[in-house]
Amino acid sequence: MGIYLDRTGRRSWAALSAVLVLVTVAIGACESPQAASSTDPSLCQQVSSVKGVTMTRVAHNSGTTLDFTFPGRMTVTDAAKAKSAARALCALPSMSHTAVACPAGFNVNYSLRFARSGGTTLPATVVEASGCERVVGLGVIRWALRSPTFWSVLSKAFGVAPPTNAAFRGTVAS
Repeated sequence: MGIYLDRTGRRSWAALSAVLVLVTVAIGACESPQAASSTDPSLCQQVSSVKGVTMTRVAHNSGTTLDFTFPGRMTVTDAAKAKSAARALCALPSMSHTAVACPAGFNVNYSLRFARSGGTTLPATVVEASGCERVVGLGVIRWALRSPTFWSVLSKAFGVAPPTNAAFRGTVAS
């Protein structure tokens, strides 16, 4: 880490302060709920036409092996279960615009692709299974961290046990 000097060669606290402010603003912009937001809220507008859903797990783990009780890709063709999952996603609260301290996460995400009557597929919705449990792809970023019933509904739709977030996070392999 360097020392910031002014033109006379003395330490410049003003320059250091300016750099810290810029870094803080840049980090805040990266973590802003609107920064990663999709602008396509079509799922919530078209829940009534949903006839199925495919869930695909994406785990970005560096050196950590996780075990899961269900396959990494599952499809539900029961329209009632798919609609239930869609309604649960759309009922999630918008993520706060203020700084939020989130638990540590294992970088396990689930991509949900909803099929509509007529054979079209809606844009993917991505759900984080740990950390802040952000949900992107529904217009504004939402979060499931404070909505444990969401995981229960998703579990029931896909037949995942136990019907909690724990199954979706996985467990560290021993």
